[in-house]
Amino acid sequence: RRCRESINNATRRMEDAIQRLPEALRKISERMNPCAKIAYNVYPHIIFDFGYILRDTIGNDSIEAGDMIRQLSNQADEALTDVVRAFNEEMGREVVYFYDDTKTVFEGREPKPGITGNNPDRWILAILDSSPLWTAEWYHPNTRGHEEWALGLIDDLGPVDVCDRVQVDNPCIAWIDDDTVVSIVGEPFVLDAQGSWAEEGDPIVSYRWMLDYDGDGIFEIDQEVDTVTFEITIDEEIDEEVDAFVTLIVTTKDGDTASTTVPLIVNAEGTVQQVDPEIECELDDLGRPIFIDEDAIPLNCYFDPALFPSSDLPGVEVSSDETGKKGKKAAKKAKGTKASKKGK
Repeated sequence: RRCRESINNATRRMEDAIQRLPEALRKISERMNPCAKIAYNVYPHIIFDFGYILRDTIGNDSIEAGDMIRQLSNQADEALTDVVRAFNEEMGREVVYFYDDTKTVFEGREPKPGITGNNPDRWILAILDSSPLWTAEWYHPNTRGHEEWALGLIDDLGPVDVCDRVQVDNPCIAWIDDDTVVSIVGEPFVLDAQGSWAEEGDPIVSYRWMLDYDGDGIFEIDQEVDTVTFEITIDEEIDEEVDAFVTLIVTTKDGDTASTTVPLIVNAEGTVQQVDPEIECELDDLGRPIFIDEDAIPLNCYFDPALFPSSDLPGVEVSSDETGKKGKKAAKKAKGTKASKKGK
């Protein structure tokens, strides 16, 4: 029952997100260089292609959870295709480049259903592939998955046309290649400004990095360099409760400047703290932690990873495995380093 409710809720959230997508694309396009494009990617399947059936051990109800999750993802792709096509027609040109081969690239590389996701060839993180306290990583590509996804997009996109330079409001832009700078205490890390930009003929000549550890307006680090990267080490912990930040100021040869600021977190794990260790998650009627709410938003609570079952509970049926008809087809395609591309 809970699985069916979760899928139904995901369907409603998907429909709402798709309705809001055209406006989001419109706002992005208004801020872009007129000759730039948005690369919109469909998401890979997050579950291996074989039957995963949940049965009610008390009643006679059952749900083909694996197939339903994959079908929901396919339905989202179809809806997104229509939205992007309509948006490009409205704009009179291809503003959004739609990359729809992601599922082909990842076929056979998805985790199997269950806690461990025990497909050794998976390119997507299963639940226990990362710290259970870092739920934002669950069912996202691992390092290899990101690399293969990028290669697939680059291959599909092909050579990029260089359009005429256009006039922009700002002669330069400062950009830090992290929404939040996160590092481990006492270990060196690199601040990266490669996304910064300046008009042709007036290049960026200096990058000024300023770090405020406690939000008091006094910069514990204030250093100007002539390279796009800057390596530093911070020997004290800075958690997200402190209003710490990194500011970058770029300066061009002609003296034009631009700046940007992002939050700064430094701790022993090198991760954004997601839970409060003083708050224990509530347990459901099967004794499992409830760590996300009904809208799939992570809750700010702690749970013991040992509470997760190491094997499927009664009422779960796997109708085929990787040697079965569906699994064999997926495993065969997974043997290549990159799936074959469909014709365009």
